[in-house]
Amino acid sequence: MIRLAIGELYSKVYIIPIENISNNNLWIPHILSLVPPFDVVYANNKLVELLFKFHNFRVENILWQKIDGIKISSRMIRRLIVEEKNWKLYVPEQVAEYVEKINGVERIKILEKTSVFECLSRANLRFLLQLLSLLLF
Repeated sequence: MIRLAIGELYSKVYIIPIENISNNNLWIPHILSLVPPFDVVYANNKLVELLFKFHNFRVENILWQKIDGIKISSRMIRRLIVEEKNWKLYVPEQVAEYVEKINGVERIKILEKTSVFECLSRANLRFLLQLLSLLLF
């Protein structure tokens, strides 16, 4: 999907898939072991920013694309899909076609319906809330 979104620029970039690891102390060394040297990290994720700054990297925020004054983000696109609003206005045509081809609209709706809280029964949720209150107070 990235290739479709960036079109002709794809031949000028090097995309490296990186498997995530859950240990924040090892995450930056893990990334550094997989990618060529770099000077700047572009991110809008506060944890990513914090971790890279801790390792003395310059971090810059990604400038959000705006259409008609609306800040475009993947979260916003997913919300529009779930609400059955016109999300295609905010993505390249090739990306919209790909999302439909892989049944992405239904997949996103299913994921939205099966959030953690929906998976829990009310009894389990009540138990977890009681447990949390005991741990916090």
